Amino acid sequence: MNREIVIVRGRDIVPKDLADIVELNKKAYGEGLTAPLETAEAIHRRNPDICIAAKDRSTDRVVGYISAIPLSPEAFSRVLDPDLDEVLTPEDVVSYGDPDGANAIHHLYMASMVVEPDSRGQGILKGLLFNFICFLLEIGRSKKIVFEDIAARATPMGEKICEAIGMNCLGTSRKGEKIFHIRMLPPALREDSEKGRELIRFYKTEYRRLSRS
Repeated sequence: MNREIVIVRGRDIVPKDLADIVELNKKAYGEGLTAPLETAEAIHRRNPDICIAAKDRSTDRVVGYISAIPLSPEAFSRVLDPDLDEVLTPEDVVSYGDPDGANAIHHLYMASMVVEPDSRGQGILKGLLFNFICFLLEIGRSKKIVFEDIAARATPMGEKICEAIGMNCLGTSRKGEKIFHIRMLPPALREDSEKGRELIRFYKTEYRRLSRS
């Protein structure tokens, strides 16, 4: 049976979608690495653009998502510290609507990247990543929002993706997650897709522009 998968993000993600995302996260990472629904809702209100979700139109259910959260410098440093647990609050999250949110340099935390087991091998993750790169280009060009660096705390499933794009492993958290980091100004990212190479070119241009200012 052919499935129609649609990609939604920002304010198109509704409360039911957030509940689906929390349940997917529990299945992928376990209860101990999943924020309560109330926290997810509060963070989403703070910055609606942190999630990109893939929905099965026939069931109106989220089957995969990427959560990428811009963090304050202090919160980002906690993510990189293997001796500290990753516990985020809405106050840790940067809103792109803040006065200093646009035309600014931020730190991006790849909080999670999940596709449910029954939906893998159907190009859903590839579609999510394509849309995520498009979003980075969109906010970079329209709002002059760029990211100095990107971090991730990865389970074994996510380690391969982090390594494939050139992220460096900084250590292991107390919960067994590998902590990865990569600089974006200048970009150290490895990307073979056409859209990924476009993102690298854009960040190289931005790095030269910022270096002159």
